[in-house]
Amino acid sequence: MRSWILFFSQNRNLILFGFLLTFFSSFGQTFFVSLFVPEVLQEFGLTNASFGSLYAAATLVSAFCLTWLGRYIDTVDLRTFAWLVVGGLSAALLLFSQAGQLVWLGIGLWGMRLAGQGLMSHTSVTTMARYFDNARGKAISLATLGHAAGGAVFPILMAISIQQAGWRNTLLWLAIALALLLPPLLGYLLRNVTTDPAAFRPAPSENTTDGENRVSVASLDEDKDQSSSYKEIMSGRVFWSIAPGVLAMPFLNTAIFFYQLSLGASKGWSAEWVAASFTGYALASAVCLILAGQLTDRFSARHLFPYFLFPLLAATILMVVMDSRWITPVFFILLGISSGVGNTVKSALQAEMFGVQYLGTVRSLFSALMVVSTAMGPAAFGLLLDAGFSFEWVFAFAAAYVVLTILWNFRLKTRKET
Repeated sequence: MRSWILFFSQNRNLILFGFLLTFFSSFGQTFFVSLFVPEVLQEFGLTNASFGSLYAAATLVSAFCLTWLGRYIDTVDLRTFAWLVVGGLSAALLLFSQAGQLVWLGIGLWGMRLAGQGLMSHTSVTTMARYFDNARGKAISLATLGHAAGGAVFPILMAISIQQAGWRNTLLWLAIALALLLPPLLGYLLRNVTTDPAAFRPAPSENTTDGENRVSVASLDEDKDQSSSYKEIMSGRVFWSIAPGVLAMPFLNTAIFFYQLSLGASKGWSAEWVAASFTGYALASAVCLILAGQLTDRFSARHLFPYFLFPLLAATILMVVMDSRWITPVFFILLGISSGVGNTVKSALQAEMFGVQYLGTVRSLFSALMVVSTAMGPAAFGLLLDAGFSFEWVFAFAAAYVVLTILWNFRLKTRKET
């Protein structure tokens, strides 16, 4: 603990920069949007299915836009990039709050998903991975605690504000406050930091390929177009070694959260009990973020990567074999362990395997794919449930999927290091 306090005190400005970005990325996360759904459905006369389709469409479009915009963190000044992202999120909140037609509501959702869930988190984690080498795990862990903090704080505050001021005024004031307060604060935190990404470009002699375990940074030349860069990343063995493991957690987590109340009802658990048990997820995720940071710095993300899905596997098996209400918090705690460890390890692994020079390009691709997986997960569960499969069978399929993914992840550990 003492080493963590010392590390934070020595790097507090940059860590706080990352924390604030992940904290306010909450404004584009599913849990935040869901707080406004009842009022939106009532005012626009939408059904749950129609709004869900609109939300899925906005999420998918934002994922494709993220692959284009996210790479600019490799070429644009960090301070400028962060300001533009905050401005985009503020504009999206403003548009959503004033939407009078469905098309503007959809555009507002798209902007919130792109700038909030996508670019705010992308900017935070890319910065931590790029600026910290030996302590990359610690930096990512501390910065991504903003996700847990936002999930703990905003539901309560938004519920009170919506009740007192209405959903439109709540979003309006959030947009104004975000635009006026966050940019100068981020600028202040970066005042003594080198924000030009060119500082992280190695000399030509350093643009070498680290055997088969790292993509050549020279191959991701900034003069090439976007599709060429992504094609070269995806054509390498490194990408396919880690992609299934990176995408498994968001795919299953989102599906589980989407159907958690239906799952509870099928098991005979009350909605209140499921909601209370979810606290175990938040606490386990926060604790494991910190632990994973220290383990990553000690053992490397590459060596930890094959193991982070084992708690998720245990959670899926529990849902197959048990119905007792007391397994509910255990289930969410296991999910939180895999989520917390995975958030740190996956982000650090991308820096280890691809280097930091074009990390923004690499992370924007993975972030976009993860956003797509969050749209596919609930759809896959829904198809199985509509086909007549019980939740026990759905989780049996999920467990088999996790087993295959874990076996695939171990290929990375057994590859010969050069």
